[in-house]
Amino acid sequence: MTQTIEAQEKTYGPALQKMLNAFPHAREGRNGWWSHADNPRFDFIENENGSIGINAWTNHSVDDILAMGDLTRSDIHPSGYKTIHVRDSIDMVQLAIAKRIHHTFLYNLGLQDEYKYRGQGCIKIPYFNEDGSQHTKIKIRKAIEGKNKHGWDENTPGSLIPYGLNVLKEARKAGYLFLVEGESDCWTLWAHGLPALGIPGATNDQVLKVVNLNDIPELYIIQEPDQHQKMLDNGEGFYTRIHKRLTLEGYTGKAFCANFKKTTGYGDPSDLHIALFDK
Repeated sequence: MTQTIEAQEKTYGPALQKMLNAFPHAREGRNGWWSHADNPRFDFIENENGSIGINAWTNHSVDDILAMGDLTRSDIHPSGYKTIHVRDSIDMVQLAIAKRIHHTFLYNLGLQDEYKYRGQGCIKIPYFNEDGSQHTKIKIRKAIEGKNKHGWDENTPGSLIPYGLNVLKEARKAGYLFLVEGESDCWTLWAHGLPALGIPGATNDQVLKVVNLNDIPELYIIQEPDQHQKMLDNGEGFYTRIHKRLTLEGYTGKAFCANFKKTTGYGDPSDLHIALFDK
């Protein structure tokens, strides 16, 4: 006897269904985000209240995109409807939107969402050694903003190292390197084709012990406003600590302090990139 199994059709909330009807070429990605790769390129997601969040990767506004699908704002903000699906607290597309860097670029750097830390969904930010192998210590991103938005998975072994050792070859070709605090400024500078190395925390200058920078003749240490105004331990700012560490490690090239706020009007490379992207 043969048994016929009928596939159950997947159902969506009313606003999401309208978006899918209007943009049939959209494809579902990770953690509830849908990607529309045609022109205009944009991503959209069903929020917990049933409304639709839209992020455009082109110069089109939300209203422009909706008009192309013969939709209005009222179509994506239904009243009296609530979804029951609860997503992880942060995913790659949310981070990409916040940083104005396409999520494909971040994926290619090895970042992964759905990484579980103490039962919470986080983004895994792997560090790599110069030979391209993944370092054992794992950085995690737990939120877009906030005091405790990132940290280290203490269950992963290993000491801290600089972020971006695996791409130092680009700095050696260019003859210069930007030294920044953290990962997101590295993402921004790399996205613009600029070589950068991240210090994992403003007081962790000791990580420079593991790398020889003498074949890079010029280093530009990016000084952010809070690193200068809030002097770090021992009363020394980020630039001073890095400069002293370079001297201790025998660096023979030229090291410059780049006061980013004074030069550009923005706190760091990521802030400048976001401002230019949104214009």
